[in-house]
Amino acid sequence: MKMKKVKGIFLADIHIGDMPREQLKQEFEHVIYPYLEKNKIDFVIFAGDYFGHKLYLNDENTKLATEILQEIDSRLKPETKVRMVYGTESHEENQYGPIQGIMGHRDFKVIYHVCEEELFPEMNVLYLPEELLTDPDEYYKEYFENPEKEKYYQLIVGHGTIREAMVKAASAIEDRKNVKRRVPVFRTGELRKICDGLVVFGHYHVHTMMDPYMMYVGSFSRWKFGEEDAKGFLEATFHTKEKSWTYEFFENTYAPMYKTIGFGYKNTVFSSLDELKRKMDHFESLTKEPGWEHLKMEFNVPETCENPEYVMNFLRERFKQTPNIKVNIENGYIEQKREDGKKKLDEDYDKYAPIFDPNTEMEDRISYYVDVEYNKKIPVDLAALYLYHDLNDILKYQALTEEEKIIE
Repeated sequence: MKMKKVKGIFLADIHIGDMPREQLKQEFEHVIYPYLEKNKIDFVIFAGDYFGHKLYLNDENTKLATEILQEIDSRLKPETKVRMVYGTESHEENQYGPIQGIMGHRDFKVIYHVCEEELFPEMNVLYLPEELLTDPDEYYKEYFENPEKEKYYQLIVGHGTIREAMVKAASAIEDRKNVKRRVPVFRTGELRKICDGLVVFGHYHVHTMMDPYMMYVGSFSRWKFGEEDAKGFLEATFHTKEKSWTYEFFENTYAPMYKTIGFGYKNTVFSSLDELKRKMDHFESLTKEPGWEHLKMEFNVPETCENPEYVMNFLRERFKQTPNIKVNIENGYIEQKREDGKKKLDEDYDKYAPIFDPNTEMEDRISYYVDVEYNKKIPVDLAALYLYHDLNDILKYQALTEEEKIIE
């Protein structure tokens, strides 16, 4: 029987193990489980990186990985289908085996390689897990260059790099010419050519739209700076007769906040040391309030401020014992110090080049160093004596030297 509409959800980049276990558990308890209790959906698709790194059997996060699937399974209809698309190898580490039995009673699959299926009547799906390939163009040829596949799919679910959204990452991958196997870089044009419906990817943690029906769903939660954008999951409905999609992004408002605040060189915080201390006390007190759990402050200390060295040392020491506050300091003053330090290092390397030469004997190194640093000549054989002979030999040498001086 053809269904009039099919509704499901997409989750991506859960990264179990990369954030505190209890925090992630609570987010599922407050966001995903209540949603599933209220909405009877037809499919659940994970778009890669369910795991954050390799876990061990006695790890509490291994239990969490199992518990999440069990809790989801208990809230689904018996006929609801579940798909898990394999993500980045360094995160997934081929750990799906032990958890596959949890949903063994229902239509459940882990997608390791590119494949297609008619998930529901009139709904053809292409899965693009992230794979290491010797020739991506050849590997995907039957899908992207096959005239029969034009506008064939109503849904593409993948994990990996789409050039238009991840330009730097795409360029870095494509520049690895000498690598035998590499991950593919997809382009919006080739994806849209074969799909006239919804394209949902995982990998990029920021919820990003490439066209009205092509997106990175983004990571479900937040565990580091630089990802201040909304986190959550995607609900999507496929209307069978029209072969069209409607969707809604549900924000995970329980995800921890990671705020970044910048203080430019013109900021009034640098007007006086008293003002600086007052502002820092204020921001430290804010971190005790909801929504300010993690704070990173970036300072561009002006060279003209009162005692810039003291200011920078004060900022580093002020939050040394406050793990949820990070401090970054960048300015011309520091850059100049770095340049001076690098210049001094280069000069020292040139000055002491024979010492750094692995082919130079140790006694030659010592003799050279004493000559350059203290302007004193130590014969190489004397340096060797002190290095390789015992105390008695050294004393005998000194006694002979004294006798020679007396004779002279």
